[in-house]
Amino acid sequence: MSLDDACDISGIGSEWDNDWHIAALFIIIGTSALGVFLPIISQTSRGLGSGLGVPVFAIQLGQFFGSGVIISTAFIHLFPAAYSALTNPCLGAFSDRYGAWASLIAMATVFTMHSVEWWLVEAWLS
Repeated sequence: MSLDDACDISGIGSEWDNDWHIAALFIIIGTSALGVFLPIISQTSRGLGSGLGVPVFAIQLGQFFGSGVIISTAFIHLFPAAYSALTNPCLGAFSDRYGAWASLIAMATVFTMHSVEWWLVEAWLS
């Protein structure tokens, strides 16, 4: 089998369920908004005396837990697919020159996320 035959995608069918994908999009947006705005509302309303004050330690624990969930989800679900896609022989010279593109991109992303979060926390506390 030649490389052109292996890279031909004309016979591949799609089994996407658009209704569930659209619903999942709104579920993810809603839960993300809840996770983002709940700490903001609880911290800003504490000064108003409304009784929603959440200890700072609980907010930080939630932030660390959320960051861990995002990073672990990326490594468990997305990294294997990215690795197989970026080492696919159909990419030609791109994957031949450097075989660890997925690892490099993942490492740079984690470093960037950590740096941005550190910078924002330092800016928030000062």
